[in-house]
Amino acid sequence: MCTTLQLKNSASLLLAQNYDFYYGHGLVITNPRGLAKVALGDEERASCRWVSEYGSLTFNQFARELPVCGMNEQGLTIGSTWHDAEKPTPRGTSGSVNELQWIQYQLDRHTSVHDVIAGLQEVELSVAMYPMHYLVCDRAGRAALVEHDGTRLRALDSLAHVGCSNAGIVETLAYFRAHESQRSEDITLKQPVLDRAVKALLMAREFQERDARTDEAAQAFAALDKVRLQVSMKDLFKWIGKGVPPSQTVWQVVFDLRALEVHFRTPKRKRAMRCAISAFDFSPTAPPRTLDVEAALDGDVSERFEQYTRAANERIVRKSFKPIQNEFPLSEQEELIDYPDMLRPAG
Repeated sequence: MCTTLQLKNSASLLLAQNYDFYYGHGLVITNPRGLAKVALGDEERASCRWVSEYGSLTFNQFARELPVCGMNEQGLTIGSTWHDAEKPTPRGTSGSVNELQWIQYQLDRHTSVHDVIAGLQEVELSVAMYPMHYLVCDRAGRAALVEHDGTRLRALDSLAHVGCSNAGIVETLAYFRAHESQRSEDITLKQPVLDRAVKALLMAREFQERDARTDEAAQAFAALDKVRLQVSMKDLFKWIGKGVPPSQTVWQVVFDLRALEVHFRTPKRKRAMRCAISAFDFSPTAPPRTLDVEAALDGDVSERFEQYTRAANERIVRKSFKPIQNEFPLSEQEELIDYPDMLRPAG
């Protein structure tokens, strides 16, 4: 599911995301610049390759190099939501990047929304698991919604207020136009997908109307709480013993693009953790560092990151794919576990 929105006014510039899924494990990972990379599944042919020009901090649940959201050291920031697409996105082809590696590719390569849009056709996007669409923001305040229309990637970057849930951009904007005279508190979640998107857009508009610089992260978390996906006890009882559990909000992430800081929390711990991009060494020879997103910590956690290990990556891969291992055999999981070990400084 998930909901993302840009919160912008004269003093603040934030991208906020509710990450909704079946489970909440994951790693916050630092990704060095200057590494030679190749599209997953294309290692032998290497027909799609690039060098990471910028370091980044990402939130990963399925494997290292497959983030669901992140920020690079230049402030380019990307959030993602599942896309309830009318037309299916193409499945994996040789030389394409999957829906999550696409995020890492953009953070590796670009510094602005303009550059992301200009390079949309640089690499082919394919779907390994779920079709996605993306909210892309930069430090200049620009933002774009990017999604696949069944034929190619398209971007909409002329919106006064930016937010999305799971419906397509065109459908979401049409629904918003029917409600744009309302305030966010007037919107109840009767149609969960569209109403969450409209509520997010209205909150983005209301944030823009406020110029006071007062604890922006707290305001962003308050906004995320209003579009949080919660599972009722009735739904939980229906699920018990029946495979994949129902989705709910498992992470809340707030990227401060002006301060280059990241704030995040889970439902289990309402006090947020935070870290500054400047606290990390993104040089090519610096070992990546990781932090458990569910760590029992709060406040500045920059010094609590540990050196990346293959075992840490294997833990999240095995846990993520266990409920869907019939669709993703062990051989494919092993590739995700091994892939980061092949990354080396370019040249």
